[in-house]
Amino acid sequence: MGGELAGRKHSVFLSSFDNPRFKTFRRLLQTGLNARAAKGYRPIQVQECQVLLQGLANSPEDFMAHIRRSAIAVILKVAYGYQVAGNDDPFVRNLQEGLKVYGGLSTPGKYWVEFFPVLRFVPAWFPGAGFKCLAQQVGQKLSFIEREPLERAKKEIAGGHYIESFVSKHLHTEDGQTIDADMEESLKWTSAALYVGGGETTVSTLITFFLLMAQYPEMQERAQAEIDQVAPDRLPTLEDYEALPYIVALIKEISRWAPVAPLAIPHRVMQDDVYDGYFIPKGTKIIANIWAMTRDETLYPDPETFDPTRHLGYKPQPDPFTFIFGFGRRICPGAHLAEMSLFLNICSILAIFDISEAIDANGNEVEPKVEWTSGITRNLRPFQCQIKPRSEESLLLLEKE
Repeated sequence: MGGELAGRKHSVFLSSFDNPRFKTFRRLLQTGLNARAAKGYRPIQVQECQVLLQGLANSPEDFMAHIRRSAIAVILKVAYGYQVAGNDDPFVRNLQEGLKVYGGLSTPGKYWVEFFPVLRFVPAWFPGAGFKCLAQQVGQKLSFIEREPLERAKKEIAGGHYIESFVSKHLHTEDGQTIDADMEESLKWTSAALYVGGGETTVSTLITFFLLMAQYPEMQERAQAEIDQVAPDRLPTLEDYEALPYIVALIKEISRWAPVAPLAIPHRVMQDDVYDGYFIPKGTKIIANIWAMTRDETLYPDPETFDPTRHLGYKPQPDPFTFIFGFGRRICPGAHLAEMSLFLNICSILAIFDISEAIDANGNEVEPKVEWTSGITRNLRPFQCQIKPRSEESLLLLEKE
């Protein structure tokens, strides 16, 4: 459904290892997103974090919209040099809608054509073949989402008025010549991968963070105490990463407790193999069950309990960052950028705000209703919580920036 019928089989996420473009994809993404390159994007992360904090101060009830705008704004500027105008920016809205329809399209086991691929040859007019029309419609929508920001970036670069970005760095060869059509196609797919991948993962994790802080005030207080000790009269920065081990542990535990992609990107076995007594023939599709790994009691005792301290001490439990971003050649190349965005946003939010359960008309706390969406990625459905400045002094930290 997602690859063949919706035309996504040449995308970064579904492209096979033997696709001639695969190595180009990896090279472009690695050079644009490695830890060294990611440092160049820090000013963008800081700027958009400030906008997020201001949004939370002005309209805390819209925290989900602020989070989504912030995450997409970072990745749009990194990928295309595009400045998001607000929560209702068309690129923000288009991506949100595109991810929603594609998520339903690619839910494992939802469509018979996944089990019987021969059904892809059934004519679209044939009774019961509505799945083909649906896939084509979604594919057209996603193609528009991928092409529009790239075309806009190309026009701005040609006019000489642009913000340096992933696209601007790769649109021309080292001697200043415009790249050929094949390379531009690779640039389209890789920049779109940033747009789609980066616009979803940090959103889901940050929203889960708000839920957990409302439910576990004692953990929130411990995190805030650590921040107050390291940065008593300023907002934390990315340079404080090593000095805030509890914050880092908190982020790891959120990522373990609520993995964004419970089933990783599929892999294909390159040769016959035997694993734990099972024969796996060449060409078999392998789907890694990340959800099961995060619930493995041999790795994480009492796995359903949210406990950041499991990642602290002289013998911490396994680091979930070693597998939640995928594996091998298909590991997420933007993992470092995502981790730094989460760190900056979470420690900045905790420095300024208290997060607690919502209050009803009678003054009683209302426990958030926890419901999750299903699909390629896993997200919390809307819930309410209370977000208030810790003090008047804490708000002044935002004004200093």
